[in-house]
Amino acid sequence: GTVLSNNNNITSFNEFEYFTGVTAIDRAFSRDYNLESIGLPVSLRTIGSQVFVCCYKLAGLIIKEGCESFGDMWIHQCYEIATLTLPSTTKSIAQSALRTGRSGGSDIIILAVTPPTTNLQGDILDASVKRIYVPDESLTAYKEDPGFVNVASRIYPLSEYQG
Repeated sequence: GTVLSNNNNITSFNEFEYFTGVTAIDRAFSRDYNLESIGLPVSLRTIGSQVFVCCYKLAGLIIKEGCESFGDMWIHQCYEIATLTLPSTTKSIAQSALRTGRSGGSDIIILAVTPPTTNLQGDILDASVKRIYVPDESLTAYKEDPGFVNVASRIYPLSEYQG
């Protein structure tokens, strides 16, 4: 773990965006049950494994352009996230990477024109993700991509997003 994980005193850490030397995080905020919002630094390129696990109240999470890689279960059991947007710079998404656990369902927006590579050991998302929105011009590419073919029925063009 890290000094920031398992810390129930943190409810907001928007100041984290000023940590401009941070390029990768791993397990950083895991089990911060009361974390509601966080600002991620523009320098961040890799969100590793289990970064936001059991952050039950996390609703505000903005991932900035430049972030490329998302690790295994990087987001899991974050029940307040209704919509999550991955930037156009997204290049890889690991196994079980998109699992919010939200009972009403979550929408994932992936702005990358080229489908990110995926670890094909298992599904990248769970039943809590209702819809994945992708650039209109990339809809067919995502639906036919080996990493997304199992969830093709949940992939929609970004122009249909109504959030």
